[in-house]
Amino acid sequence: MKPKLWFTSDTHFGHGNIIIHCDRPFMDVGDRALCRKYVTAKQTLPPVLKERIEAAVHYIDDTMIKNWNSVVAPEDDVWHIGDFSLSRKTVAGDYLPKLNGRLHLVRGNHDGESTWAHHQWAFSEHYAERGTQGTNLVMSHYAMRHWNGSFGDKGSIQLHGHSHGQMSPLKNQCDVGVDVWDFRPVSLQSILERVILTNSLTQGGNLIQIAKAAAVSVYSPKRWPDPIDKGVSA
Repeated sequence: MKPKLWFTSDTHFGHGNIIIHCDRPFMDVGDRALCRKYVTAKQTLPPVLKERIEAAVHYIDDTMIKNWNSVVAPEDDVWHIGDFSLSRKTVAGDYLPKLNGRLHLVRGNHDGESTWAHHQWAFSEHYAERGTQGTNLVMSHYAMRHWNGSFGDKGSIQLHGHSHGQMSPLKNQCDVGVDVWDFRPVSLQSILERVILTNSLTQGGNLIQIAKAAAVSVYSPKRWPDPIDKGVSA
């Protein structure tokens, strides 16, 4: 069977605060809201919330690994477009061996040397271009205003992360982050279908329509069940 091509970004393995900042549904809603109050007030989280964040990190990490390996075969190619994990020395080494595929990294702002220099990456740079199926893919952790081949109908698509589904796409642009794609890698075919949808909306310049489509169909990941423990009273 011919190897498949997959894309993802912003997994943030081992990163507890990302669950709060991006409101990832792997922790009780009440606990997330209470954590945000403490963070906004620059107050230290109580021990019970720290424990629940740690439990949520294990929950989301295990879920993303299972999701990844459920679609990616060992012979497939996966392009991770930045923010694989935190920069602590052990994190990348703890997670990379658990993931299927031949792995390529386009580095993000959270990818320290202990991540980007890991031997399991077949590629590790800040920018990449790849031609496949008549499409030129321009990959950068950050969304661009213009990129190689972005003018005219040259079939060039920019893939990015970093925005965690909080930014409306330009024509021929796609956020491949896990917050957008149900916390799993996405295939090229699904990306092309998404680009066709967003292009049809951006042609008229109707930003309200684009935002509504994003909220309803594009940036609404499936709700994962909350952990058994329920919220802490404020």
